[in-house]
Amino acid sequence: MTLFRTRPVRTRPVSLIFRVTASHSLVLCLLAVALGVYSYHSMRRSQEERVEQMISGRASYYAGLVHQLYSVAELREKPVLIINMLGAEGDVLIFRNPSGEPIIEVNPQNIPVPPPSAIPQDGRRRHVITEMKNTGGTDVYWASARTTTLATDTPIEVLVGHPMTGEGSMLALFREQMLLAIIAGILLSAAVSYILLIRGLRPVHAMAEKAAQINPGHLDVRLDPMAAPSELRRLATAFNDMLDRLSEGYQRLSQFSADLAHEIRTPLGV
Repeated sequence: MTLFRTRPVRTRPVSLIFRVTASHSLVLCLLAVALGVYSYHSMRRSQEERVEQMISGRASYYAGLVHQLYSVAELREKPVLIINMLGAEGDVLIFRNPSGEPIIEVNPQNIPVPPPSAIPQDGRRRHVITEMKNTGGTDVYWASARTTTLATDTPIEVLVGHPMTGEGSMLALFREQMLLAIIAGILLSAAVSYILLIRGLRPVHAMAEKAAQINPGHLDVRLDPMAAPSELRRLATAFNDMLDRLSEGYQRLSQFSADLAHEIRTPLGV
């Protein structure tokens, strides 16, 4: 029966500089990702709050307009006025009956409109709500306000919508720039850390070169603890103490060898 023995695979020890650089880069990567995620969500929430306030204010404004200044017929005769006041090209403005039948509609992108049943009823003359719909992968924020017309005192609902197309493009650009900034920052930090570690470990290399000079003919070589960093002074002192003990033992061994040779030389001579 033949036994096969496998030799253990010897792996090359990983450099201390590499391990410290990798650890530093990993910590920096986690910190940068956390800050990037926080900044992204903060920016997104800020955009959402701004849009909510904008469309809520528009709904209230148009509701007051149709209730106090213009009748529905007058607004229908002035579509340019409504479009100019609306502002953004993709925004939606609809005046409709409580049943959902539109009276005036500005919807250039033909965005699906939420039905009246999707808007809560609380008995107030005006009610502004904000909800989010999704159409074609783009979020649309809606705000509704209920009031009565100026001339006929007929219940009417003003519905305002804002697609988040521009905000989505801005967030996508922010994500790309943040990702590039994180990658560039990590690479630059790793390079700087590597260079600083090499410079910081120069005293260790100096100590190694000094220790390489020690041999049986030069046992008087010692490390200078004061020239070493504070973290390595204790090691240098302990190394010098070890050399003192080795030198003393070597001297005793040499003296013993000399005495033994002298004692053996006489009988051999006789």
